[in-house]
Parts: sequence; structure tokens; C-alpha cells
Amino acid sequence: MDQFPSCSFSYKLPHTRDVCVLYISWGDTRKQMNSSMKFFKVLLPGFKSKLWLPPAFCANASGEFSAEAAVTTQLGTWKIEVGKCGEKFYFHGGSWNRFIQGHELSVGDFIVFEHSGNMRFSATLFGLSACEKTFPPNSTVPQNDEKQVESWTNSSHCRRMPPFRKTIAAYSLSDHRLSGQPHLYIPVGIWRPNDMHKKESAILRIRGSDQREWPVKLRFYKDPSQGRKDRLVMTKGWREFCSSNNIKKGDDCTFEIMDTAFGESNDVVIMNVTIHAK
Repeated sequence: MDQFPSCSFSYKLPHTRDVCVLYISWGDTRKQMNSSMKFFKVLLPGFKSKLWLPPAFCANASGEFSAEAAVTTQLGTWKIEVGKCGEKFYFHGGSWNRFIQGHELSVGDFIVFEHSGNMRFSATLFGLSACEKTFPPNSTVPQNDEKQVESWTNSSHCRRMPPFRKTIAAYSLSDHRLSGQPHLYIPVGIWRPNDMHKKESAILRIRGSDQREWPVKLRFYKDPSQGRKDRLVMTKGWREFCSSNNIKKGDDCTFEIMDTAFGESNDVVIMNVTIHAK
């Protein structure tokens, strides 16, 4: 019987004492290429701009290169842009960033991919605990464009809005030249399908905390040129929320809009917030 090469790979998980050890056996690679191929990627600094796929995979899938890949996770199927440099492939662009945000990926996480052909993958994601990441039902959807978000939120079987994630910019922490208040824009694909611009205010809660609440004023800016640049922002009260929770420039915040926020007689939007420190 032929003997196939194998090796072990150890990786020190950041900020922990844990070491992840993977044992890999190549097996009969000729048979593997004819069916499917599995590989893993540890997310290292810089992964948010590009995720390079293994050279061995690229060499064997060179005839299947496509500018777009379909990656299926427990949250659905995501279309991701694929770039090529020489013989190497990489994920990149806005679609890759939406995949990162949707799965709350960070340095030290790793992903196991299985390629089934024609740049279609299934992916299993693991966190710093070395355990598979899990997500609550309906926690998010592949947000490849605003039309997809709108279609999902208006579907008959689900009324819950998908969460959205915002990276805190400098203007979100300093006084605006017009309003005199720090502000945060709410994505149009979130507020427009459910007429959130008709609400007067929001209540922010830190998810998993003692349920302290911060009232925040919602302000709608109407664009006179056919509504193409309409904006809905959080203004008065946003400063206090940031200060109370030590939110800094570059931090990410995930906002989960609660089901109870959609009653027509209710002028308040209730949001649970998860803060991801930079």
C-alpha cells in the first residue's frame, strides 16, 4: 500500500494560552482533485483587504478561475469577488468585507473551505476558542446589495430586520458643523424598507448587559433631488452612548433591530448593540 505524506501544524491563538494543532494527510491527491478539495486559512493581519488562497489549490483549480466565487456557510450563500495575480487567487473587495462583517471574523479565526468545483465552496468557521462559530437563527443574511436586504426584510415568512455593522469614523465622535452633535448614519437598505425615517427616536441597549438604555434622536435629511441622497442619522444622545461605553474611532458596532420596533403606533426603534473594540 502506498504511503502518503502528512504533517502537523500548530498555531498559537492570540491573547490566549491555547494552541491549535491540525493534523493533515494529503492522501491520494489525484483522486481528491477529481472530486473535491479541502483547505484551511488562518486569518492573519491584513486579511480584511485580501485573503490569498493556497498555491496548491490555485494550481489545481487554474482552469476553473472565475471573477466571482459562491461561498456557503450556515448563514447562507455569499457571492465574493475573486482576484488573480499570476497563478494565485484571492478574495477581496466589498463583497469580501461584507462576508467578514456578517460572520464577525477577526485575526486568529480560521476557515475550512471545501471546493466542489466551478469556484463554489462550503465553509466552516472557527473562532479563537478553536470551536466552530455559531450564529442565532436569522442573525444575518448575505448582504451583497441593498435590493437583497430589502427583499429579505419584506418576505412573508420573516419580519425581523437583518443586523447592520458600522465602523466608527471620526465624524461620529465629533460635533457636526450643522447639527452641532456627533452622528451615525443608518444604512439606507436598513431604514428605507421599513419607513424608519418616520420614527422619532431610538433606544440603544448593550447586548448581554444589565439592559441600561440610552435614548437617541433620529433625524431624517431629505434630499431635494429625487431622494437619491436621503439620510437617516442618530444625533442627540449618540455622544452619551459613545462616552458611556468608551467607543473609539475604528471600533465596530453591530446593531440588531428588535421585532417590537415595527408597530405603526410605536415611534421608537429599539436596538441591541454589540461593540467590537479595535
